[in-house]
Amino acid sequence: MTDFAIRTVMAVCVIISFEIGAEVVDSAPDHFTLRLVVESELPSEQIWARLIEPSTWWQSEHTYSGSAGNLGLNPVAGGIWREEWEGGSVQHGRVLTVQDGELLRLSAPFGPLQGLAVQAVWTITLAPSANGTTIT
Repeated sequence: MTDFAIRTVMAVCVIISFEIGAEVVDSAPDHFTLRLVVESELPSEQIWARLIEPSTWWQSEHTYSGSAGNLGLNPVAGGIWREEWEGGSVQHGRVLTVQDGELLRLSAPFGPLQGLAVQAVWTITLAPSANGTTIT
């Protein structure tokens, strides 16, 4: 990937991070790390159950098929986050690590990043908090 392409991808992701309230915790010309922490009143067991069913929370407009109902995730190491519909399918990510109810780590260069020489790792952690669950 060219230096221009790397800088373009990083600039877009940093702009997006500010829109969703993520913090840039590390950046260099060849990588960056974003962090977003949110609180939920739901217990971690309920959040985990939804997390491993992306069809319940992913937006349909961010799918290839136009329907989040076509999404599935096999929550085991090596499992695939996939989208399947009549006439097509796509792998959105591959599961790297699972600690039931606590951690899900994916290698997931979503959407337009798939066609580039980009690696994206998405780590989601759940921790009980006084008011429910902290999601990082």
